[in-house]
Amino acid sequence: MIEAFSPPAEESPGLLFARAVGFRDAIEDRIKVVDLFETEPTWAELERRIAPRCQDYRIVTWRDGVPEELVEGYCRLNEMFFEEAPMGELDIEREKWDAARVSQQTERNRRTGRRVLAAGAVAPDGTLVGLTEAMTNERAAWRGFQSGTLVDPQHRGHALGLAMKLANHRQLRAVFPDCRVLMTGNAGVNAAMNAVNDALGYRETERCVELQKDI
Repeated sequence: MIEAFSPPAEESPGLLFARAVGFRDAIEDRIKVVDLFETEPTWAELERRIAPRCQDYRIVTWRDGVPEELVEGYCRLNEMFFEEAPMGELDIEREKWDAARVSQQTERNRRTGRRVLAAGAVAPDGTLVGLTEAMTNERAAWRGFQSGTLVDPQHRGHALGLAMKLANHRQLRAVFPDCRVLMTGNAGVNAAMNAVNDALGYRETERCVELQKDI
């Protein structure tokens, strides 16, 4: 599996080369960026609008290590990710997550200077049912990357994706006040997440085509 980038709605040398040597398009992602400085004034109104929908859930945040009481739910959501997120024609196996893998990931991030900030949605029964993560590096803290966002299918329809991302944007501004640019990528067919990102002020800058070849 490889990725090739190009301007929106255009081809690129990398994309044409991949197809020429036998790779086939599997799914297309939209690469977007948001300016946290410019969009921060809009967050309070967004939070006000969605508050009635997510009032039964608790939004929590953490950074640089998953709280022990949330590790089980964190692993469950990560294992669910490839089954629930749009994957197009990609042939991807289910991932295996456990506490040891979470610990290894945290240590690897520490060694490389990667700082991970996360937000989660906790259901009334205490189960972690939503997760979003963003990361930056302490050597280039002016920019960050928005990683995966997922809500358990049984708990969708409560604006939890937007609620978690808003909480994490606020956490980014508090912990890394110089972090201005946040980049993300999500499948063009993922209407729900595209709507969330549009509400937050993300704008499309390029596309990423994921291609796959059987060998």
